[in-house]
Amino acid sequence: NCDGAPAVSASDSVAAGTCAKASVITRTWTATDNCNNAGTCTQTITVTDTTAPVITCPADITLACTRTTGPFPASNMTVLAHLPITAMGGSDGINGNDCWGWTDPLTGREYAIFGRTNGTAFVDITIPTTPVYLGELPTQTGISFWRDMKVYADHVFVVSDANGAHGMQIFDLTNLRGVAVPQTFSNTAHYAGFNNAHNLHINEDTGYAYIVGSNTFAGGPHIVDVADPLAPQEVGSFVPEPVAGQPAPQTNDVDVDVRGLIHIVDRN
Repeated sequence: NCDGAPAVSASDSVAAGTCAKASVITRTWTATDNCNNAGTCTQTITVTDTTAPVITCPADITLACTRTTGPFPASNMTVLAHLPITAMGGSDGINGNDCWGWTDPLTGREYAIFGRTNGTAFVDITIPTTPVYLGELPTQTGISFWRDMKVYADHVFVVSDANGAHGMQIFDLTNLRGVAVPQTFSNTAHYAGFNNAHNLHINEDTGYAYIVGSNTFAGGPHIVDVADPLAPQEVGSFVPEPVAGQPAPQTNDVDVDVRGLIHIVDRN
């Protein structure tokens, strides 16, 4: 060979190895002299990782149990505060029955809406460890162990079961802004298209309230347009038919899914 210093080059082909950083490299070497004569050879390079990482654990520690749950047993939870019903406008013999909530879109403050057998209580829970009772909306009629409420358009809608001509109370929750001393509130509006009712659901996309378990339409959905909370209007209904040999339906719950389909649950 007349050229004592041929040009040497290499090209690689990389294949995956047995783990993320491992690989098998096939390297082809080529030597070319000044007369364009070329010679090649192949080298295999295997990249492996067989060395375990070194880890140093933190020192052992001992922690004292500081869980505080007040008078209530708990697991994986901590009770931040507790208001007895007597601190929410109730008295001896008055019970609670349901709870809902509202976040003020203007101030960001958060409120619990607590159903009592004799009305509805409002509690500011913006600071969870320091709830503040703001007042009550008394029952429309008498005492009942069942009261249900839902929120739509900054108003709460309240129904009550086995409670005479209670109908649906409507209260503007913005009245809670700035309250410093517990107050007795009044209805902002009232719907008297039924007397008692067991439950209600509000479709926030349509502004329709679905009342069930009332004294109307055999307890089936009594549908009310509440898009204007101050002027509720009945817009529809459904009367469930009893199954042969079964008791009359007693609709207890209702839900409207994203498709607008109404699902009702019958007690019987």
